[in-house]
Amino acid sequence: MNTCIYYLSIVILLCGMVATGSAASVDAGYIKIQPTGDLEAGTPVTADFTINFYDTFPIDQEISMTTDLVDPVWKADILIDGVKNPQPSASGETYKITGWLLEYPQSEVQVVVSLSGKAPSVKKSEDKTLVGIYVVNTSGRVLDTVKEVTAFVVNAAEIVGEVSDLQTKVQELNRAVSEYKTLGIDTSKAEEQLNQALDSIKKAESASYSNAKILMTNAQTFFDNGMIYLDYSYADKFINDAKNNIEEADSIIDFLKTEKRMASDPRLAPIITTREFAAEYAQNAMDLYNKGLSSDAKIKSTEAYEKSKILLNETITLQEEIESAGIGVDFSGVLSLLPYVVGVIIIVLVVVGILIWNQNRGGGGKGRKPPGPYGKPKKKAKSGKNRYDELF
Repeated sequence: MNTCIYYLSIVILLCGMVATGSAASVDAGYIKIQPTGDLEAGTPVTADFTINFYDTFPIDQEISMTTDLVDPVWKADILIDGVKNPQPSASGETYKITGWLLEYPQSEVQVVVSLSGKAPSVKKSEDKTLVGIYVVNTSGRVLDTVKEVTAFVVNAAEIVGEVSDLQTKVQELNRAVSEYKTLGIDTSKAEEQLNQALDSIKKAESASYSNAKILMTNAQTFFDNGMIYLDYSYADKFINDAKNNIEEADSIIDFLKTEKRMASDPRLAPIITTREFAAEYAQNAMDLYNKGLSSDAKIKSTEAYEKSKILLNETITLQEEIESAGIGVDFSGVLSLLPYVVGVIIIVLVVVGILIWNQNRGGGGKGRKPPGPYGKPKKKAKSGKNRYDELF
């Protein structure tokens, strides 16, 4: 049993060595492709190469060559010890040379091949095989891949579409720059990126596919950077505007508290609440700005600015109301003094009343006579009709 396994292992090993030997004995070397680089549909292409055989090629195997080129034409010469043996030219995607033509045990064998064709049309840009060289058996199964050469075949319509799409984006950036300028926003950095994007797009329109792709990638980067710079500039402008509004409102609030004695006035309470919200929004916008979140900072800066406008308008309105009415006294202090004021007024009225009463009672003149025996001064009787007049 062990002997059978031993011999079976040797057979398998020998088969593997034969297979490996046939694969290693064929080499295609350098394949010259013209033109190089990416290809557009319909571009003429040529491929020239030499296949070398370092061991006797098995008679029951074939060299199979394939291509994705359109209208391919194959030409081949078999060289036996340097003597050329031309083969008939052929067309088609596959070209084969059988082992019967290549089996020369005592000779040096080479196959010189020339291929011509056109780059195929593609719905989507992709790699296509220009030359594929394989060792196959008589049933066509691939035993070894000698060499494959591919090229990227492009669909020109794709780049045209990409250019158009990017042009639309850059126009959007251009409109945003113009709009932000009218708002007093610094757009200098965004304009630099805009100009670079426009330049890259212009160059891409006349460049090869590979270069156009690079230029389009650059243009996209310039566009993205331009939009980011606009967001930063916008946020910076409106954060500062919000802070200025808050500072101006603070100045008016301080004036009303100190000069107009309105510290306890209930009309200031909602204004102070609005002020706290505006300051919080402005600080949140600044935090987002410092973290590099330009888009979020832009949104929050808008909220801060709108809230600060409301604050400033409410503050100015209250100030105008107070100054136009000529009021603005802190009545809380006055009310606390009211009992004392009333008391003073009552005392003054009592004193004045006493003085008036005394004057009416005693005449208020000099040299008053002492009262008569019954406590009243005697009156002289007067003759005539006005005898009792001085009693009244």
